[in-house]
Amino acid sequence: MTRSLNARWTPWLKAKLVKQFLALSVILLCIAPVPLAWADNVVIGVLAFNGKAQARTDWQPMLAYLQQKRPEHRFELLPLNFSEINEAVEKQQITFLITNPLQYLQLSYEYQLSGVLTLKRHFGSVSFSQMGSVIFRRSENTQLTDLSQTANLRIGLVNARSAGGKIFAESEFAQQGVNFNELQKLHYYHTHEGVVFAVLSGLADVGVVRTGVLEQLATQGQLNLNELTILAPKKPLDSECALDCKQTFPFLLSTELYPEWALMAMPNVPINLKDQIAATLLLMPNIEMPGSLGYLSWTTLANYEKVRRLMESLNIPPFVRLIEPLSLKVLWEKHRLESVVGLIMLGLLMAFLGILHSQNRRLTLVGQAFSNSEKARSALTQELKDALISSEFSQKQFKQLTQTALEGIVIMNVKGLIEFANPAAHKIFGYEPGGLFGIDLHRTLVPMENRSKAVEGFERFLITKKGPVLGTTQEMEALTKKGSKIWVSLSISSFELNQQVFVSAMISNVSEARAIRNELSSAKEQAEKYLAVVNAVIFELDGSFKVTMMNEFGAELVGWPVQAFKKLPFAQLLDQDADQLELNMRLREFELSQDSQLSVTLFWRHKSSGARLELKCDIFKEYDGRGEITGYVGSAIDVTAVVESQKAMQQTQTYFSTVVEKNQSGIMVINASGVIQFANPAAAKLLNRSLDLLLGNSFGIPISSAEEKIELDILRPNKTPGKAELTVSKTEWQGEPAFLLMIHDITDLHEAQVRIEKMAYYDALTGLPNRSYFDMQLAQVYARAKRNKTPFAIMFLDLNKFKSVNDTLGHHVGDELLIQTSQRIQNQVRASDVLARMGGDEFTLIVEGVNSDAELLALAQKIVDCFAPAFVLSKHELHISPSIGIARFPEDATDTGLLLSLADTAMYQAKKMPTNHIALYQPQMGVQTLQAFTLDSEVYSAFEKQDFEVYYQPQMAIESHQVIGYEALLRWNYDGALRSPDQFVPALESSGLIIKVGFWVLESALAQLKTWQAQGKPLTRISVNVSPIQLLDPNFVDNLANLLNTSDVDPHYLGIEITESAFMNNLKSIQNSVERMQSLGLEVHMDDFGTGHSSLALLKNLPFDVVKLDISFIRNIDSDKRDYNLVKAVISALHAMDIRVIAEGVESQAQLDKLVECRCDEIQGYIVSKPMSIEQFNHFTNPLAFS
Repeated sequence: MTRSLNARWTPWLKAKLVKQFLALSVILLCIAPVPLAWADNVVIGVLAFNGKAQARTDWQPMLAYLQQKRPEHRFELLPLNFSEINEAVEKQQITFLITNPLQYLQLSYEYQLSGVLTLKRHFGSVSFSQMGSVIFRRSENTQLTDLSQTANLRIGLVNARSAGGKIFAESEFAQQGVNFNELQKLHYYHTHEGVVFAVLSGLADVGVVRTGVLEQLATQGQLNLNELTILAPKKPLDSECALDCKQTFPFLLSTELYPEWALMAMPNVPINLKDQIAATLLLMPNIEMPGSLGYLSWTTLANYEKVRRLMESLNIPPFVRLIEPLSLKVLWEKHRLESVVGLIMLGLLMAFLGILHSQNRRLTLVGQAFSNSEKARSALTQELKDALISSEFSQKQFKQLTQTALEGIVIMNVKGLIEFANPAAHKIFGYEPGGLFGIDLHRTLVPMENRSKAVEGFERFLITKKGPVLGTTQEMEALTKKGSKIWVSLSISSFELNQQVFVSAMISNVSEARAIRNELSSAKEQAEKYLAVVNAVIFELDGSFKVTMMNEFGAELVGWPVQAFKKLPFAQLLDQDADQLELNMRLREFELSQDSQLSVTLFWRHKSSGARLELKCDIFKEYDGRGEITGYVGSAIDVTAVVESQKAMQQTQTYFSTVVEKNQSGIMVINASGVIQFANPAAAKLLNRSLDLLLGNSFGIPISSAEEKIELDILRPNKTPGKAELTVSKTEWQGEPAFLLMIHDITDLHEAQVRIEKMAYYDALTGLPNRSYFDMQLAQVYARAKRNKTPFAIMFLDLNKFKSVNDTLGHHVGDELLIQTSQRIQNQVRASDVLARMGGDEFTLIVEGVNSDAELLALAQKIVDCFAPAFVLSKHELHISPSIGIARFPEDATDTGLLLSLADTAMYQAKKMPTNHIALYQPQMGVQTLQAFTLDSEVYSAFEKQDFEVYYQPQMAIESHQVIGYEALLRWNYDGALRSPDQFVPALESSGLIIKVGFWVLESALAQLKTWQAQGKPLTRISVNVSPIQLLDPNFVDNLANLLNTSDVDPHYLGIEITESAFMNNLKSIQNSVERMQSLGLEVHMDDFGTGHSSLALLKNLPFDVVKLDISFIRNIDSDKRDYNLVKAVISALHAMDIRVIAEGVESQAQLDKLVECRCDEIQGYIVSKPMSIEQFNHFTNPLAFS
């Protein structure tokens, strides 16, 4: 059966194999060393003068443009080094070549490549097709000014065959007498950037690169142009530019200009392909070249004669000038051996060329046959097929092919039964040879879950002769003989043989490949997850060290979005220009080295916080299959915290050593036996011993436990006695338990504590105990008296007329009086009595063990009598007497605070006595004190319960009899009866509550003005009395300004009244407040003028808007001529200072008439109205208004 099957399928398989043979023939033709004109591939070689990776990046945009415009071809870019270009041309590995002007001429001459186009560049508004060289040095090398000085210097070049990197500049050097062929210090750096960084780093003295390179590096932030100076600088004229160049050459230049790079075509490129490419590139828009400045396009082929003349002048092949004519005879005599060898080689070469010519002609004819037309190709295919079927593929050969094929071959009929399967198919599915013949493919080899779908698809194919899987290659699951699942790749097709339809399949087991793909996919997924969560910077760079990938961690580290890193030069991430230049040099050296890894330290800076970050970075090279560098991958770890910790630790160790050795406190370590193990210099100094005497000896003082403090008497270095404090704590010394002793010289501290204690408890002037010491002693006496039920008394003493002594004779006399007073009193009391100075001229005395008032009065009289002799003070003899108040425990009070207060009360009563100023406290004296305490408490309660009210009293203009203002007056509604301010304002002021209450009155006045404003009533001024205590509050004016801003009331309608007594002791402060209030737009009134010590001179310095004459001036103005004349004179003087006048307390028409005569401006008093509540005010009518 096998033989019949083989015979049956032999013709079909022969036809299949013929097709495979034809395909193989085409492939062989493609890879054979014959012209590429017939291939779909168009390989464009390009000179990689700056590295192959950079070349791929630079020319990729042009390649993409060609692929888009000419999809019928497949374009490939092949970067080539200088040494690789000739080999690529000789082996015909390229279709077109882009190279520099020198190679263009050399290849045109040697290999007959034809020029197509010339490169055109665009920078800013300038377009040009020329290039040159720029020669430069470091700016700091000021001694080098001319090319003639470079003969013995290190000259950095790109390549011996580089046009811009050597040849163009060589002519300029030659003109200055510097011959490159004679120099020993020419250094080649492979790339233009390498030359620049070699000069910057001092590896070379002079550098040569093509025009535009320096500007490119400066734009990328890798170079500061000020660091370089151009040698032999040139600025070409417009006439040097090409016809399409209307402006001066835009780059730094040291040489003449020469035509740009050329696009060349291989000799055997068909003219139509050459024309297609040329036309497409001429229409190409300006495309950005990542590795250079500006954009590029193409223009018609330039004239390269100028380059040819340059090559000839420099003896560059093939344009070498012979120095002297040579004859064959001379050559034979000088080079006989070489000539013989050369002739032999020439003969062999001619023979080889003859053979090669015949072979090449035969291959060319074959190639022409393939390229003539599709019809010719089909004819050739049929011819080969017939030949193969008839002669080449016998039954034996067919069997050999199918038996040795690596892929499984399966053929099934319309019933789905397998009629043929080769050994490879049996092996894939696990069957013994012949085991697949006759089985149902779908029901045997297709898994159950896919079986019905496969059967339906096959039945549909039998009807329609179409199917989605025909002509395709798909992967699907299949079953082996053992029932296990495998993945197979199927290439399915159908055919007819003897009018019967068959389906064939080429089968490969891809289970292992699929598992590898899955593993790779899983690994990729895991890698992406790792990149997302790893606490390290992961990045990728292209061949020019620009970032192509940065992970999220790296982006977050510098505070940039991930997209911001794309195409960013890696060195620009560094925050210092010098660091960027150094890194660029390191990277270029790494690129040119044989090393596969570069480790560097980077310093980045966070965008928003500005924090400087230190990173340890490792960069690795990535290679393609040909060993070329395709890019770089790297990782970096933020070591900022670690480095800072290390520095801190080093500093701490240094500081610790310094602290221990140079500490002024003694530091010692003793072991458990009390033997000194360590002592610093300060310890030896404090203990008055040398270190040799301390170390190894017993400390001498037993140490019982840790956390112990011991005071020692020491002899200080100046031989004076002192004190030291020894602090003990547990520690270890060389692994054994020990004690750490800290020894502090506390002599000064001890003395300072004594002084501080004296300052804290004793009066600095008199040396007597002060208030603090008195309170402490009083508490002890009280506790003792209460415990023992014994009496004691407090005497409160004050000097009469002491203020007058200070004011008239000066404080120094007053101080001397207090000193002498304390001495006289001390001489009269017992040592057990406690005498203290409370402050000012007040003294207190605690007397214990006195059982009667008579004894107390006798002691007090004794003290008074000691004041009888005159006090001699600075040549002044003064007679001063004291006033003494006495309070007794427990008779007068059982509380020390109240007892002291009662003694104070009794002292003030003693002051009122005409003689013998001594008073024992009596209960009636406490009534007044109690009333004062009670009033203080009541005003607080009244404010909390809102018992205070604002009344308003009108102020009338005398001339118009119109009410033009009101004074806001504070009243206290005390159980239905009103209290006037003089009854409670002193309590408000003494308690400090006046600040809150006064501010509330201001708020009420502004609220009333705002109410009138809302009701549409005409606004009139409201003036408010302000206490001197309010004015002394540093925040008063600011709070008032804020209140005005929030009230939305014009400040012009608010007046502030200040009593003249407020200025007596605080003139400067009050003056400042008045000026600030006037700057807010407020009117400021002086109230109660004439009741204090005010004068017109005071008003001159305080520019009040209004002065209010006190009622004492007005009361008798109609009956006392002197009052009348005084008022008239004061008003006249105030008018002269542009101050308005308001008369207070006007109650009669007679008083009003006199004020009219005195030309007073306004009046306020009962004649107009008494102060009114808000309810009364709403019904008020002016009784004096003109009808």
